[in-house]
Amino acid sequence: MVMEDARSGGSLSREEAWGAARRALAGAPLFADLEPALLDRIVARSRPVSLAAGEWLMHQGDVGDAAYAICTGRLQVVVEHPEPARVVDEHGYGDLLGELALLTGLPRSASVRAVRDSELLAIDRTEFTALLTGQGFARALLHRLGELVLRREDDAAPAVTRPRVLALIRAGGPLPWDRLVEETWRAASGLGTTALLRGGDALEEYGHVLDRLEAQNDLVLLVCADPDGQPGWRAFCVRQADRVVVLAGCAGRPEAMPDGCDVVLVREHPGMSVGPWLDASRPRAHHVLDCDDRLGEGVARTVRRILGRSHLGEPLENGADGQTADGQAQPDGKAAAAPVAPARSPVAAE
Repeated sequence: MVMEDARSGGSLSREEAWGAARRALAGAPLFADLEPALLDRIVARSRPVSLAAGEWLMHQGDVGDAAYAICTGRLQVVVEHPEPARVVDEHGYGDLLGELALLTGLPRSASVRAVRDSELLAIDRTEFTALLTGQGFARALLHRLGELVLRREDDAAPAVTRPRVLALIRAGGPLPWDRLVEETWRAASGLGTTALLRGGDALEEYGHVLDRLEAQNDLVLLVCADPDGQPGWRAFCVRQADRVVVLAGCAGRPEAMPDGCDVVLVREHPGMSVGPWLDASRPRAHHVLDCDDRLGEGVARTVRRILGRSHLGEPLENGADGQTADGQAQPDGKAAAAPVAPARSPVAAE
């Protein structure tokens, strides 16, 4: 059991890591023409690298001394200079990062940071340069260089990203928590396939469960109903989420919340003040809901705002069913997933 260790995700087996690295190498134009035995040689001499969400793998201008095959997780490519910094690409399982610096020996042209807990295999430049005498490698190298001639890096358009993982965290004050989570799930499910993951003690499993759910769905909701009782799960949710949404009852005592989160304040009647809660934190945005017969409509509007449909690069598909996933991972590492009956809250067993 791991409660206090916020850096979770577990360790991949040797076979899983090997397979992910081979897929990354074989899919990269630079390595596409290499024989399997040579790919295995590269993977065998690689070294594991683990990143927690939010950590940087490299910064623009760093020495290019390795390429990285992604085994689990997701990473963003960020051009930090000239300002303002902008995200230009995203990579996940089976992708290869940083091979261009190995070719040229020049400093990194962009920065890379993890947006999920990620496991990678690093391929050092010394092994890379040893391949230059092989004909297959030389052909792949020429192919890659031809691509670079056709694609000017300066013309790269910023990647349009949208939230893929939302964390719903309960704060103080009375509020209809189960109904709020259910309405959030329903509203998100109306925009695209949505999975709901609730946590427990087995944090070492959740990195892989989240990886799988994110690959299979348009959106994943991480639900933390008891932040004080589950500090490890709360830290995991905050770290992994693209957007953190804190739900609080206005009648409760204001408390500090994660900087940059969305705050949803629930009023028992319209005259209640939300000012004290806003003074206690620095939210990215705040949303006010009233506990009346239009609560569902208010939640739906809030979900649309948080997901930013007005500027989504690729809107979620309409009319897709949602799914829920119990936070307890099964023995085979899969999350339990089942549709939610219309009359039952997806978090009734929280």
